[in-house]
Amino acid sequence: MKQIASAAIVGLLLLCLATPAFAASPDLLISIDGSTLLSRGDTATFVFTTTANGALVNPDTLTATIYFPNGVNYVPLTPTNVSTGVFTVTFTVADDADAGFYALVVSGSYQSGTFKGTAVKGFEVTELQANILTAIGGLSVQLSAMEDNILSAVSSLSSVVSSVNSSLSASVAANGAQVTALGMSISGQVSDLKTTVSGLGTTITGAVSTSQTAIIAAVSQSTTTTGNAVTSAINSVTSTINSMNSGLSGTLSSLKSSMDGSFGNVQNLEYVIAIIAVIAVVLVVIPLVRKK
Repeated sequence: MKQIASAAIVGLLLLCLATPAFAASPDLLISIDGSTLLSRGDTATFVFTTTANGALVNPDTLTATIYFPNGVNYVPLTPTNVSTGVFTVTFTVADDADAGFYALVVSGSYQSGTFKGTAVKGFEVTELQANILTAIGGLSVQLSAMEDNILSAVSSLSSVVSSVNSSLSASVAANGAQVTALGMSISGQVSDLKTTVSGLGTTITGAVSTSQTAIIAAVSQSTTTTGNAVTSAINSVTSTINSMNSGLSGTLSSLKSSMDGSFGNVQNLEYVIAIIAVIAVVLVVIPLVRKK
């Protein structure tokens, strides 16, 4: 009996030593990291790790496949082993690739299929960046065309300004000479007008003095004689004034024609004042003579 019991104890100990302390996990854990948003023409690199029972391992078999948005097309990728349990794959988005969601599927097995695992990484291919680049390209072309137009306009404006400056310089020089000559002509005409007005004043003064003398002499005679003398004197004064007025009108007309030929429609204030003064004297003298 003792031998049987001893044998049973030894067998139990051997069974305990042969049984592992814990059960091994059959999973090959795969973790993927990489871009989630791409555009046509982009090249993306995805990194993934493989672990078994918490340790990085290199699987016996490892595949990586990109599946397209239509769920039919796909492209296999070749993983590159960076270090134990660390791999990379590279994917370039075609220029005419469909926009939408793509999936990177990584599968592997370790120790002849004892450990197996699969992981999925999704990413999106968008047209936004392509549209932005297209818009930027169009805007660049427009800005370039605008720049050319602006430079051309500035060049044309510079030529116009240069031409205007040259024309203005020539016109100013010519007008300066004309203004100088016109000023000399007007100065001479004003001097002549002053002389004419002075002579008219002297003539008017003499005529008024003579008329006053004649009127006074006529008043001292008899009534009939006085009336006749007054009438004769008034007629004489009137005739003299009319003659002077006619001569003055001719002088003024000649002066106006001369001024019009020299200065166009420009009116000189000094001429106007002189003419008004002469006319005022005549208008004052006529009522006085007629009243007396």
